[in-house]
Amino acid sequence: MSRYKPYGAYRDSGSEWLGSIPKHWEVKRLRHLASFANSNVDKKSHDGEQAVRLCNYTDVYYNEFIHADLDFMPATATEGQAVAFGLQAGDVIITKDSEDPRDIGIPSFVPENIPGVVCGYHLTLIRAIHPQTAQFIFRAIQSHPSKGYFYVGAPGITRFGLGQDVIGDLPVALPPVSERARIADWIQSETARIDALIGKKTLFIDLLKQKRQSAITQAVTKGHDPNVKLKDSGVAWIGEVPAHWSVSKLGYIATEQGGKTPSTSDSRFWDGGIPWVTPKDMKVDLISRSLDTITETAVSECGMPLIQPGSVLVVVRGMILAHSFPVAETAIPVTINQDMKALTPCPEVLAPYLRLLLQSAKQYVVSVLVAEAAHGTCVLRTDIWKQLPMVIPPLGEQKEILDYISTTTKRLDAVVAAVVSSITLLKERRTALITAAVTGQIDLREDIA
Repeated sequence: MSRYKPYGAYRDSGSEWLGSIPKHWEVKRLRHLASFANSNVDKKSHDGEQAVRLCNYTDVYYNEFIHADLDFMPATATEGQAVAFGLQAGDVIITKDSEDPRDIGIPSFVPENIPGVVCGYHLTLIRAIHPQTAQFIFRAIQSHPSKGYFYVGAPGITRFGLGQDVIGDLPVALPPVSERARIADWIQSETARIDALIGKKTLFIDLLKQKRQSAITQAVTKGHDPNVKLKDSGVAWIGEVPAHWSVSKLGYIATEQGGKTPSTSDSRFWDGGIPWVTPKDMKVDLISRSLDTITETAVSECGMPLIQPGSVLVVVRGMILAHSFPVAETAIPVTINQDMKALTPCPEVLAPYLRLLLQSAKQYVVSVLVAEAAHGTCVLRTDIWKQLPMVIPPLGEQKEILDYISTTTKRLDAVVAAVVSSITLLKERRTALITAAVTGQIDLREDIA
């Protein structure tokens, strides 16, 4: 931002959050610039109410701008709710509650009227008194001072929330009316450029991840010797494999264990030292901890199988199976819930190799083996997935393949990490530009004239 100059004169804003502001700017509380109300429209549909589409928490959290083409969920609202919380051009919506205080006060802007769509529960609808101030308020809420203010102002222990007084007392540094819309337009232009670059880098990361998985799949189904003699495996998703490899089924090369959930009403069973792995923990390749833990009492009284290190965990029930097949390896002793299975490979199969082979089978599992249970969720039935075809090289070759994969993926992971770091810097620059513009740290009058 070195090419931008500061204003000629500054004064103390009187706000610990804003510091000094341009001399001709003023500071106002949000309550003097806009009306605001917490939505009371929930996700349920009630008889006698009108049908609406609901702008939910996730719609706001993941979208900087709320447009009519978003996939809003159906719901109902009273006539009064539809009027009070119906989305209009210039509305700003912020997240009001969260389990993480950093996720509070995340704003979205509504650039156009969206008939039939209402602001949902756990959100606050902010409507500027003067339309030309709406976008400026939106950008001010995105700035570092507002983020800090909301973080400190959201009390809680396991769940955090913003009170009406905290929202209303948000300090906003305000330039003259003639500058507000222009500053907002400049921010839009600059952030659009940054967002376009972030989009390209994100696409590059996706391509690198695809290349990484392709290299793994190639290695665990074809080996790493391009000159090896091949044979038909008889398995459509695998194709040809090295002639000296064996073709088997999952049920023949690994034994399985299931899991369960101890009674949640018995405090003796919970918050102990034993990890209790559920599908929500299956976001890593190596399980070394879990979000929830159980006690030795739960293990003994509830008959919880203790899964040893070197086992392979898979998710066999849950809606995540509609699009993914989570697989992970255990690094420590764990227990699991009833939506999981633990596989102990036979001595001729290395656990890391089994994990990588199962991960490579994701598309086949999701598209062919996953079924819908009676209660509507997705399920991978044991009698079906035990028949999953597996190709197994000799033990020594498995080790060679794992070494090859480690070397290959380390190079790709280093590139991904560098690109992720550059995206982080771009996002930081984005927020810094917004903050500088809405707090008057830079004079944009020549740039936006």
